[in-house]
Amino acid sequence: ARRLDGKGRITSLVNCYEWLSFNFGPTLLRWLERADPATYNRVLQGDKAGAARLGKGNAMAQVYHHIIMPLAGRLDKEAEIAWALEDFRARFGRDPEGLWLSESAADLETLEVLAEAGITFTVLAPRQCRAVADLDSQEWTEVAEHEVDVSRPYLVELPSGRSISVFFYDGPVSQAIAFERLLEDGEGFWQRIVSALPQNGLLHLATDGETYGHHFKFGEMALAFVLSQTFFNRDEVELTNYAAYLRDNP
Repeated sequence: ARRLDGKGRITSLVNCYEWLSFNFGPTLLRWLERADPATYNRVLQGDKAGAARLGKGNAMAQVYHHIIMPLAGRLDKEAEIAWALEDFRARFGRDPEGLWLSESAADLETLEVLAEAGITFTVLAPRQCRAVADLDSQEWTEVAEHEVDVSRPYLVELPSGRSISVFFYDGPVSQAIAFERLLEDGEGFWQRIVSALPQNGLLHLATDGETYGHHFKFGEMALAFVLSQTFFNRDEVELTNYAAYLRDNP
């Protein structure tokens, strides 16, 4: 993404993938590798840059095809994840820790398949959280979408005895990016993020990649502006990625 000065001159170029968690569909990466090798290599470099800075790469795996996993049978679920993991290893040269589910659609069997495959976390919408409890308690509290504390990861204990961690993203700010034209102004985008920051913990958003430049022209420039503010420790905001945050806050 280009960073411009007040006269429209390019002052810097930002590879946004170096500074945030991201995922690509394997079929899209296969096309990108052939159609635009330079961009493809920047995606791979984004993962390596995250690993160099945080000790954990930025890339997450994704279901191989864009299928809604709860609608698939167990064998199809296992195949989709197995293919996704093999593709990820071949491209990024490491095992993935997180995996994005198409439309964040999940059921217990899907989470079981992820955990069995060695995936440690996924990202869901806050409306997918029904109830929470302390780790050492069985006293469950039902929560509405707006009541979920999205600043921390959660542990889902599965029927098999396995477990997987889940991040619930910030719904209102994510919705504002997608539907409220928040990307029209980088400074306005930054102020909305700062106003939503928790006192302690993580603020994280989940948005479609095509939002930045396709749905909203120059949206990638607003994203680059926001990312670059953290380079100067503005408002004491620090960037991380999901894998690094989960390591430090299990």
